[in-house]
Amino acid sequence: MKTADFSGKPKAKGQIGAPPDVAALAPPGEQIQVVLQGGVSEDDAAWRAAARRPFEAAYANDEPIYESFKPIE
Repeated sequence: MKTADFSGKPKAKGQIGAPPDVAALAPPGEQIQVVLQGGVSEDDAAWRAAARRPFEAAYANDEPIYESFKPIE
C-alpha cells in the first residue's frame, strides 16, 4: 500500500485535484481510498507527518510479503 497526502483548496465548483506526483501513485484501474480533512491547520499537518515518519520507516515498499496480500473487498 502506498500513501500520500497533500494540501489544497477545492475549485469553484467543488472539484479537487491531486498533484501529478500524487496522482501517479494511483494504479490505473484499481480502487483507491480518499480521505478528506477540513479545518486542518499547518501545525496539525506537520504534527501528523512527524508522527508518521517512524512508522513508515519500518516498512520498505519493496518487501515481497506485501505482494502476497490481497485487498479486502
